[in-house]
Amino acid sequence: MWRWGHAAPRQQVRRGAAAAIAPHGHAWGEGEEVPRSLQREAAEAGLLGIGYPEEVGGAGGDLTHVMAAAEEMVLAGTSVGTAVG
Repeated sequence: MWRWGHAAPRQQVRRGAAAAIAPHGHAWGEGEEVPRSLQREAAEAGLLGIGYPEEVGGAGGDLTHVMAAAEEMVLAGTSVGTAVG
């Protein structure tokens, strides 16, 4: 997934973030809490493994892939806290 540049993975993260984060991002930021279900969804989508080698269970990619995914989550959630959470 993360071997073919940045455009396709960025679009995948953008779509997922628009559906799962954007509708709730402001409320989560105000409440200073991100639900654990979001972490499960991110794990199922392979987002928590970005930047880790596939040989050890990661999704592959490098630091620039991690940054692209984080940027899309921050933009959707309107705060860094959502991406960190």
